[in-house]
Amino acid sequence: MMKKYIITIIPLLASLLVEAQSLNTVPANSWDNMRLSGFYESITAQTPNLPNKNVDYYWGINIAHTGNKNTGDKPYHWGGQMLFEINRNNQPPVMYIRSTNVSGEGIWAKILHNKGSQSIEGDLNVTQNIDARGDIKLSNGEITYVYNDNFNYDQKKMGYYAMKWVYDSWNPGGPTLWQSGLGGIKLFTGGQPRLAINAEGNIGIGTTNPDQKLTVKGKIHAEEVIIDLNVPLADYVFMRISS
Repeated sequence: MMKKYIITIIPLLASLLVEAQSLNTVPANSWDNMRLSGFYESITAQTPNLPNKNVDYYWGINIAHTGNKNTGDKPYHWGGQMLFEINRNNQPPVMYIRSTNVSGEGIWAKILHNKGSQSIEGDLNVTQNIDARGDIKLSNGEITYVYNDNFNYDQKKMGYYAMKWVYDSWNPGGPTLWQSGLGGIKLFTGGQPRLAINAEGNIGIGTTNPDQKLTVKGKIHAEEVIIDLNVPLADYVFMRISS
């Protein structure tokens, strides 16, 4: 009879233990002074050290170091934290993580995923290819080969090895394409160079070694050729070159 009572009590105790292990969410007014592991929630207006102020509510998890329980003169706040923005409109999740130092300080980093719009603060280093199935927009930056190797033109910064779209000071109606190559620029078709601009600014069509402002290897078919000696800052002269 005693064995029957013991067998009946064991499942009841197991159920009570599982219930006792459930954790309640605790309000937090700072994510920097947490010393114990647990589930927390915070109101943005009352919490100064959140990743941003875009939403009014956050939930999170603090994973504390065992040494944080030390009650000596200096408290410890080592740990890792995960933070979730409130979702009011069935939007993709927004999640942040950080690792905290002894003072509870750390930089929040946003988790990127494959849903919704994503943004990065800082550099993105990619060791493999980038496959974009849509448009790529450069709002203020440039496509460059070398960072911070620039010259100034029209009171604007331009990379020696770069391409970008810029509003010229004299033409605010629309941006122009700026492209720079310190050693020159070449355009190819069919795997062959067709047009070249060398470092001196000479343009070559059909040749990669232009020795004049315009050097053409081949025939020129034009409806009209205008020679104007009064054009400023230019000298248009056809010279007879003996073969």
